[in-house]
Amino acid sequence: MSFFNHFKIGTKIIFVVSIIVAICVAAIIFIVSYFASNTLSHESDKLLTNTAARYKNLIAGSINEIFASTISAEAGIGALLDKGVALDEEQLTTIIEKVVDSNRYSAGGFVIMTKEYTQSFIKSSSVLPTGEFAILTLDEDTGPGGTYTQTLPAELIKQMPDILASLHNDQVSMSLSYEITFNDKKYYIKAAIVPIIRKGKIIGAMANLFNLEMLDEHLANHALSVFEHDQRFVIDDNGRLILNSATDQRAETRLKDLREVNTHPTTKVIVDAAKKREDGIYTYTNLHGRSSKTAITSFEIWPGTGQYWTVLSLAPFSSIEKPINTLQIVMIVVGVLAIIVISLIVFIYIRSTIARRIQHISHTLFEFFKYLNHERKDAPQPLKIVAQDELGEMGNAINDNIQ
Repeated sequence: MSFFNHFKIGTKIIFVVSIIVAICVAAIIFIVSYFASNTLSHESDKLLTNTAARYKNLIAGSINEIFASTISAEAGIGALLDKGVALDEEQLTTIIEKVVDSNRYSAGGFVIMTKEYTQSFIKSSSVLPTGEFAILTLDEDTGPGGTYTQTLPAELIKQMPDILASLHNDQVSMSLSYEITFNDKKYYIKAAIVPIIRKGKIIGAMANLFNLEMLDEHLANHALSVFEHDQRFVIDDNGRLILNSATDQRAETRLKDLREVNTHPTTKVIVDAAKKREDGIYTYTNLHGRSSKTAITSFEIWPGTGQYWTVLSLAPFSSIEKPINTLQIVMIVVGVLAIIVISLIVFIYIRSTIARRIQHISHTLFEFFKYLNHERKDAPQPLKIVAQDELGEMGNAINDNIQ
């Protein structure tokens, strides 16, 4: 304080005013940042939850499209069977090709008939070594046409055990997700399987192969992003990664357990929540080490299948808080400028009014003392009073004594 006491009164006033303004600006920054951060936190929760629900609806809608066309085709087959029509290879080929070609999310499809039905009604070369009639239709493009049909390859049956198992299931079902190689081309698929039943007995199955690769690309669309460095992925009940919007991670993460891919403790929390289908907001640290806020929502792929997928929509906290950081920087810059401007205005005002008047009064007073002490012959000139404030009253008192 002794150092402060050596300052001139104008400097002291400017210093105190600057400190008060700085404290007020700091308080404003803190209060605004606090409430803005809380608001942003709640809004980001809602936004991530809504985006996760939107991704879920996108996926569910594509699956519904796959099942709707397949079930509809099976209903047509059932109507023909009820009329006593014996379906042959040509009819079954036409049906499966129409189902595949009419569905934008279909990579292909297959029809397989039991050995008994094949021996009784179908004369074809498209018969498996075990005696079942089986054909595979693939779609080479997403537009009309482009389908071709062939005998269901044995290598595909080995890669997808669900194909033969479908002949023993009288319920609508879905296979697991598979990444298969056929004719030197990779397919990422999941089969929607509908049984073909005649007089209460399974005589075959029809499947539509859901093109997961296409859905993966949809999920990676930048138009779906709501935050910088956000990510979307889908896991199944076992924690396997089914879909991933991060294209640079797909090759090394597809169909792998998320807990093995990412060993961070938050991963287990996410997978456990998915298994229990506990939707909500969680914290997850991704493969890039970014701590992220994550919204998860689970849904059954198709009623009665017992298969659930969980959609995760995550965004790094750094991206979510970026507007707050920007706001704080702007407020700090504005605050510093405000302190400088206010201090400058106060400095100019004090220097041009108070300090100059005090200096004038002080000089006149000391000259008057010199006159009283006979250090000068004549009295100093009276002060010019410019304001009737405390300094003005002091000046009047000095003038009274001079006169």
